[in-house]
Amino acid sequence: MKALLALAVVGGMAASASAAVVIWDETVDGNLSNDPTAPTFLNFVVDDNIVRGRTLGSSTPPSDGYDVFSFTIGAGQTLQSIVLSAYTPATGGTSGFNFSTGAAAGNGGTVLFGPGVGGSFVGSDFLVTQAVGPLGADTYYMEVREFGGPLADWELTFTVTPAPSSVAMLGLGGLVAARRRR
Repeated sequence: MKALLALAVVGGMAASASAAVVIWDETVDGNLSNDPTAPTFLNFVVDDNIVRGRTLGSSTPPSDGYDVFSFTIGAGQTLQSIVLSAYTPATGGTSGFNFSTGAAAGNGGTVLFGPGVGGSFVGSDFLVTQAVGPLGADTYYMEVREFGGPLADWELTFTVTPAPSSVAMLGLGGLVAARRRR
C-alpha cells in the first residue's frame, strides 16, 4: 500500500512539473491550412499541447479567416480538455471554433461542438462547457473561423493524458516491481 501511495505522489509531482509544449505557432511555423479537405496534421504528446493561430477576414475557405488542423489521440490516451487559453481582441471577437471527428466540420465531419463557441470563452474548457469530454482514441479536427471581424490571435491548450486504465496498469507494474524487490 505504501508503494502505491508513493507511486501516486511521484506521479502527481511529475504531472505538475511538466511544462506545456507549443505544437504550432503560426507566427513561427507558418499558416495552418485553410482547406477543410487538407487540414494541417499536428502531433500531440501526453502533456499540455499549445496551438497558436491568427485569423483575419472572411470565414469562407480559402482565406486568412479560416484555420483547420487535425490530431490523433492514440490508444491508451485521453483528451482531457480543450481550453481557449488566450484570445485577442479582448472583446471576445467574432471567431468561432468547430470541433469534429471523421473529417473537418467544413468537409462533412461529425460536429462535437461548434458554431457559437467563440472568443468570449477565454479560460473555458470547451469539453466541459459543451459537455462532450473527456474523449478517447480517435482523429479529431479543429476549425477556427473568423466571421469578418478584426485580426484575431488565439491560443488553444489541448491536454492529453494517459487513459485511466493505462495509469492503473502503470500503478500495478510499480506494485509488482516493489514486491519483487522484497
